[in-house]
Amino acid sequence: MPKVSVIIPLYNAASYVPDLKQLREQTLQDFELILVDDCSTDDTWDKLQEFKAQNSDKAIILAQNEHNQGPGGTRNHGLTKSSGEYVIFLDGDDRYDPTLLEKMSKRLDDTHADLVCCGIRVHEGEETYDLLYDNKLLKQIARYNAAQGDPSQLDAYALEAVLLTPSIHPAPWNKMVRRDLLIQHNIAFPDLTFGEDRCWVIHTALKSHRIKVINDPLYHYILHSDSLVNRFNEKYAISSIELLKFSFDLLLSKEQYLKLYDAWLYHFWDTLFTQHDRLNPELQRLLLSKAHP
Repeated sequence: MPKVSVIIPLYNAASYVPDLKQLREQTLQDFELILVDDCSTDDTWDKLQEFKAQNSDKAIILAQNEHNQGPGGTRNHGLTKSSGEYVIFLDGDDRYDPTLLEKMSKRLDDTHADLVCCGIRVHEGEETYDLLYDNKLLKQIARYNAAQGDPSQLDAYALEAVLLTPSIHPAPWNKMVRRDLLIQHNIAFPDLTFGEDRCWVIHTALKSHRIKVINDPLYHYILHSDSLVNRFNEKYAISSIELLKFSFDLLLSKEQYLKLYDAWLYHFWDTLFTQHDRLNPELQRLLLSKAHP
């Protein structure tokens, strides 16, 4: 069994496939690489076959979706092919510190945690900046870890650390998790145009008995002008509401409604008008019409 299963979804990513060779620079090489093509219309699949042939000494598994599923469904497909002790979902057009796999798997080994998160270095054109965890959030995570021993006493502010803003960050690619946790609790990415990442992170974190942080920017996120997060349309708007409803249902299921409703409501308005200020008024009205918490 490999130490880590590295799962990467790919769609029309032929130009990025050669960059996957950066994984050969990882200081931990005990991993399997699972590359899933989401019905690309370019020659991504041919490039993947070439890449596997050129790296025949590595454990590389190639898979194709039967129909286009988006990044969430593609990651789910990759998980079914995995066998590692730990799982990490990377994006193929980003960059990774050479010590990423080693440091994150070692932290899981040493602490017996279920989930470990690392800092992020964002590359936006010529600008570079780091997204790290501040002391307030680190204290919230510590409270969360302590509360997991007695779920009935789960601290509302600890839950807030994984559910609302600020949180442990909604992306899966700066997180490594025990594979058996995902299998045991049937944790998968939901079928959403937007927000499937946050749903997965919330679900995974709330099923974890211990969460640890490596507060170094081991993951390098390349922000492209055509990134999915930069697309605002009706599907995006509707998925935003589905995400908000998902988080609201979690409040109810954890019996934290009264303690966290005000924070959730603030998060709702922030999602609608601040983070999505590029939505036109028509789409904002659509969001409001579909929001019935």
